Amino acid sequence: MQIKLKERHPISVPSASGIEMFKDRYYVIGDDSQFLFILNSDRSLLRKVKLFEPEEIEKGRIPKKLKADLEAISVISIDRKDYLLVIGSGSKPAREKAFVINLNDPDDVMAYSLSSLYEVFRSDNSITGGEKLNIEGLASDDSKLFLFQRGNIGGKNVMIEIATEDFLKVINGGKIPDYKLVQFNLPSIQGIPSGFSGATYMADSGLLIYTASVEDTENEIDDGKVMGSLVGIIDMGKDKSAKNVFLKQNGGFLPVKIESLTIHSKNRENEFILATVTDNDQGGSELILLDLYL
Repeated sequence: MQIKLKERHPISVPSASGIEMFKDRYYVIGDDSQFLFILNSDRSLLRKVKLFEPEEIEKGRIPKKLKADLEAISVISIDRKDYLLVIGSGSKPAREKAFVINLNDPDDVMAYSLSSLYEVFRSDNSITGGEKLNIEGLASDDSKLFLFQRGNIGGKNVMIEIATEDFLKVINGGKIPDYKLVQFNLPSIQGIPSGFSGATYMADSGLLIYTASVEDTENEIDDGKVMGSLVGIIDMGKDKSAKNVFLKQNGGFLPVKIESLTIHSKNRENEFILATVTDNDQGGSELILLDLYL
């Protein structure tokens, strides 16, 4: 497995935190924004869709204490129609929002609360290890969702598997469903653990690709020095073991915080182009294309 930096481009999205590609469009969220940003394949902004009305805005961004911290995005199917699912991190009560957006009509936005489900996750030490809940990645296949708990503080990185049908029932007021957990040991830089930051599923190969980043911070809320980021692969058909490789440049770790990824295109059987988004913690964002060789 190898990854190579292909292209870097600034994008007009504040604090980009999630990306999904669907029918030659990029759908991007920011953790301190109330909008879903729809970009053309050349990264130009086509339109913004308002997901909610923020309490306060400062220079185009929601203040940290109030932000919804939307961190994860994936395409899901409901009654054979395509929707985007966007979810918050759950690291604070204000960060328990979920949105389901109709991809045939992006103005059709349905808002939900994740409070009941996240309260169960929060009390499960097998997920949090006694630290804060911090869901940063989301992927889906035909019938299941995979939520990724970021363990950059305690080092406990966990994938939560839940049936999509059950997830939709619980956000509509149903009972808490069963879920499965898989814990992963991710590498560190200078003793600082990496933590999940994004994920996407490749249906034709049964592989789940994820990103993780290393940030020198003392808690899940505050930003810290960015040390580097990695891309990893989980073979969902076997023992769910992971392979990881750090993004490097000029012999060292590239100091970017990759927040999410999506499959841009497939060149050959084992060659892909990944589209990733980064956040520089000052509101600036980039879209970085990576060559992935399996």
